Order: sequence, then C-alpha cells, then structure tokens
Amino acid sequence: ASCGPCAAQNPDFNDLLGANTTKAVAIKYQTDWPGVDPMNAQDPSDVASRVSYYGVSGVPTGLVDGIKIVNDCGSYTGAPSCLEQSEIDAEYAISSPISIDVNSHLSADNDSMFIHIVITNKTGGTLADIATWKVRVAVVEKLIHFSSPPGSNGETDFEMVMRKMLPAAYGTNWTSLASGASKTYDFNILLPTYIYDVNELAAVCFVQNQTTRAVQQAGYSEYNVGINNVISQGDFKIYPNPVADNLTVEFNASSTSKIVVTDLLGKIVSENNLKPVAVLATHGHIDHTYS
Repeated sequence: ASCGPCAAQNPDFNDLLGANTTKAVAIKYQTDWPGVDPMNAQDPSDVASRVSYYGVSGVPTGLVDGIKIVNDCGSYTGAPSCLEQSEIDAEYAISSPISIDVNSHLSADNDSMFIHIVITNKTGGTLADIATWKVRVAVVEKLIHFSSPPGSNGETDFEMVMRKMLPAAYGTNWTSLASGASKTYDFNILLPTYIYDVNELAAVCFVQNQTTRAVQQAGYSEYNVGINNVISQGDFKIYPNPVADNLTVEFNASSTSKIVVTDLLGKIVSENNLKPVAVLATHGHIDHTYS
C-alpha cells in the first residue's frame, strides 16, 4: 500500500490476470515495506514466511507457478509488468499429474468458512510420498476497497489479497496417492475479525514442490453471499443455495430424526435415519456429526 512501483504496475497486471481467470489464479502477499500496509499488519507471519521462502527483497515481485517472472521487457527479474499473455498460455499448456477441485462456503451466520478440497492423481502410476511436495491453502479477499488510500502510493483497491493460510504457511505434507485415486482435505476457520467483506472471500489450493518452488497445480473456489443464500425454516437450514457439489444441513436432531429426499414429483428417492456418532467442539461452536 506504500509501494510506488506497485501502484504503477498493478493496473496492467490486474487487467491481464482478469482476462485469464480460467487459466490463472492469483495470490497477493502484502509486505510491510517500503511503508505502512494495514493488510500486512493483520497477518504478518504468513506473509513473512512466503517472502522468506521466495527470497523476495523488493516489491513488487511476481512469480508464475513459483518461478519469478522473466525479465524480458528491460525491467528486472520478477517485474509484474514483464508478464505477457504468451507466458501464461505456455505455463497453462503444461500437463499436470494432478487435478484440484475446491469447494467453499460460509456458515449460516457468516462467521466461519469451510473449505473442501479433492486432489486426484491423473497419472498411470502411484504418486508416492513425495517429501518435497506441499499442499497449501489460502483464504483470499478478491477485492479490498478503501475509501481513501491506506498507504502512501495512492491505491485504494487491492485484488486477491491473502488473508490467512491454512493450517499455516508451511502447508500440509503430501501423502501417497494411487493412480486415479483421490484424497480430500477439509479446513474450517473462524473468520478473523479483520476480514473487510465476506462477500469477497475465496479459497485457493495449490500443490508446490518445496525445494524447486514449482507449482504442480492450483484450484480455486469463490464464495458470494449474495448468490449462496440460506434456505431457513425454523431451526432447519440448508446452504449454500444454489449448490453444485456439497451442501450443509443444520437442524436440531433427536433420536428419531431422519432425512427424506424426494424428486420434483414427490417420489421418495432416499430416506435415512440419522444416528449421532460424534460431537465436535470447534472455536466455541458445537457441531453434531451424524451418519
């Protein structure tokens, strides 16, 4: 927020990213230099870890799949202004051994975020316990708007800002995955009070080689409160709405509770009695898990 060169390079850089939302997902780590930045002050440790990991000594520095942007425009290595469409296309064309699907939603009262990730091995062989691979997850705000500049560079809009990494910046170790098999990762976070707008929240997952820094694949899921409404009747709630893959049902359960699913004609297609199997306490919320 106090970096002059950032303000100069961001407009064209953001436009290029905006034109490639099906090919690239961005995460921006706000530093606390060369001057004040309130977004950094809200989560300085995750940013510091990534700055150290990438060896960043000046801003802005941009990386594509973990590698600093090539200086082919007479600027410097890592300059966002040097990124071109052809470079995005070339990186996107590289085949990946895995696919990543990300689904995210908020709790009914918008105080918690739930992230469900499915990583699938697309190769013809087993992806063993690759010690150098890490699964990393970041909660981002797609757009943070200030009524007046929060720093000294005049910018009031900041895009794809990292707000928290899960479980932290170091990520989760990769485990062996057979050909065609999938592994799920689930994260839930009590949203920090410093989130500016829950409507702008999104989740990013990427698998990265810890040694070479090369990113193997990435996935993205955005949550929009205005679209994902809650169906509520008394103590019964279903969300998100509409739903593509996974939904959450909240209700007061008893020993005789059941879920009955019907089609549009009223024909019963599924009827299940629910039995409580666990009670989980997370961040002060009591969640009942049923089978």
